[in-house]
Amino acid sequence: MALTIVFGYSGYLLPWDSLAYGAAVIGINLANSSPLVGKQIATLLFGGSALTPRTVTRMYFIHVFILPVIVTGLIIVHLFIVWVQGIAEPH
Repeated sequence: MALTIVFGYSGYLLPWDSLAYGAAVIGINLANSSPLVGKQIATLLFGGSALTPRTVTRMYFIHVFILPVIVTGLIIVHLFIVWVQGIAEPH
């Protein structure tokens, strides 16, 4: 479920209109308000603590390259587990 939320959020920012700008400001402020690691999270996800063109580039990279690889890997792991254990029969 968390990956679906991240997919939605990263895709929401890609048009870079006024709604995406507002969502990005909220996301950066939310990341910055996290204790201890807030600045690092904001830098990792958004390219800094302010909105720049790097923000759109990072969200595009996360949305198009990183998240599909993670989801595909989880699907492969799930299919392998089903193959090894078999499909559960109802009792």
